[in-house]
Amino acid sequence: MTKVLWLGRPFLANFFSAIQGVQVVHIAGPQDARLLEEHRDATFILAMNADNEEQAWRNDILAQAGALGIPRCFWNIEDPNGYQYFVQNLAQPVYDFVFTTDRHCIQRYMTQSYHYHSPPPFKVLWLPLAACPTYHVPVPLAPDAADLVLVAQDYLYWPARRAAADHMVKPLLQHGFSLKLFCPEDGWVREPEIRACRVGGENYTENCAQHYAHGRVALALNCQCGNGLEPRHFANTSMTSMRTFEVLACGKAMLAFPSTAYEQLGFRNGEHFLWELGHVNTVLAAKKLLGDEGFRNQLAEQGRQFVFQHHTYQHRLERILRAIAGEANPTEWQ
Repeated sequence: MTKVLWLGRPFLANFFSAIQGVQVVHIAGPQDARLLEEHRDATFILAMNADNEEQAWRNDILAQAGALGIPRCFWNIEDPNGYQYFVQNLAQPVYDFVFTTDRHCIQRYMTQSYHYHSPPPFKVLWLPLAACPTYHVPVPLAPDAADLVLVAQDYLYWPARRAAADHMVKPLLQHGFSLKLFCPEDGWVREPEIRACRVGGENYTENCAQHYAHGRVALALNCQCGNGLEPRHFANTSMTSMRTFEVLACGKAMLAFPSTAYEQLGFRNGEHFLWELGHVNTVLAAKKLLGDEGFRNQLAEQGRQFVFQHHTYQHRLERILRAIAGEANPTEWQ
């Protein structure tokens, strides 16, 4: 049995709980400190970003876990933008392992930590997000399915997201492709032509499989990815959001905004999904996917199989365990 003390995001806890042989024990507040003694045999404790008020009691919990010999892990699932959050808390060495979704952030963590500790008190490793075979499953196409479906958070305060909308979503709408958008109620308020496509989105994370059934092709935006437009728009070039894995696991053909993370993760353009840059190429790719059902289905199945073979939360758990055992390569996702 792998027992995980959980200080992370609730929706990700569901994905780990779905793994056979895993028990997730939630620590929701300082009152749950008693659980540390009760579960001192835990395999590790996993924390993620929190606000400053929460971080104080979390640091106490993590210090107690360390005293009990429980490996302490931090997973920054919002890198590179989440990196600054961690730096603000570096002065307190409460972690043994730091995992980042952005491969290029590894050196940044190590370099910054030397300002506080020499040598750094933790190891840093790449740990991308993933898919859950229990939650992310193919759903039959809805009778009123649009050409395209987009499940996305707002994040329009990131210039990268606005650039992605300008270079990918808007040209597709201008060329007459129909789109169904699932996002929070207040999402995309500054992009009226995109917001007009919104058909829902409450609990969009938990219900994404049902949402993807409302389009023949899924779009994917990565708000922090770099792709050769204007460098000032982008924080880095090596991250990809969880949508990449979820879309493919749901058996949906995907047209994505470029990210150099794709090939580093083993994906191949035209084999597992398509990624394109620029108005013309994006429109041509959409026409190909929507006009060739055989190609669309083949691409979707190849992408789905690749994700299940390499990019599930079972694979991420195994990597965490290898890291704790000292057997993981920091810059590899496998």
